[in-house]
Order: sequence, then structure tokens, then C-alpha cells
Amino acid sequence: MGKLTNILIIDDNDATNHFHRRLIEKLYPEVNVHLSENGKVGFDFFVDAEEKPKLIFLDLNMPVMDGFEFLGILNAYLTDEDKENTNVVILSSSDEDFDKERTTKLYPNLSFNPKPLSKDKLQEIIGEFDQN
Repeated sequence: MGKLTNILIIDDNDATNHFHRRLIEKLYPEVNVHLSENGKVGFDFFVDAEEKPKLIFLDLNMPVMDGFEFLGILNAYLTDEDKENTNVVILSSSDEDFDKERTTKLYPNLSFNPKPLSKDKLQEIIGEFDQN
């Protein structure tokens, strides 16, 4: 598994969180999966985590603090070096170009994928860590 030991999933949909957690735990039992129901809870977890997640799956549309706000404060919080080591995968039902453009402006190290994740897509994303 290389360097990936923690994954943070930030999404307000319990069914989606449950599905993604089970998929990750089945394929990568050595990885700890942490769930947060909105960006505020996710950011608080990230700040307080002893070992920061190197991979964050993030929904865009959530109450309290949405994914756009989360990306803005994460970008302000992390150093440039930390940004290189903290990958964000936007998981959204939106395929709008303006969402992609807006998120790319808010945080440099991200990709955009439809949800839910497939087994193949998850393996592709996590496979990138094995190469580091």
C-alpha cells in the first residue's frame, strides 16, 4: 500500500459514505477510513489528526460547510509542500464545467470524479500512491 494509511471521506449522504467505506475496507483493509458529514467536521478532523490523510474524497454540496468552502480553508491552512502530499478527489453528481473550474482555482492537487466510485476507479486512484 505504500504511504497511504488514512482516507477521509466528506459527504452528507450516509448511503454513499457506507458504500465507499465498505468498498475501501474490502479492497484495502490496511487503510483507515474516516467519515465526516460536512466540510467543518472534516476540516476539524483533518487539523486534529495525528497522521493527516493523504487522500480526501469530497462532496461539493453539503450543509454547514460545503466542499468549496472546505477547499478554500484547506488551501489556506496547508503549506505548499503539504498540498503536494494531500490529494483531494471531488466526488459529485455534478458534471458542470463551472464546478470543475471553481474547485481547481480553490485547491491545486485535485481530481474530479462522478459518484459513486467504482471498484476500478478506486483502484486507479489508490494505485497512484503505490507509485510514490
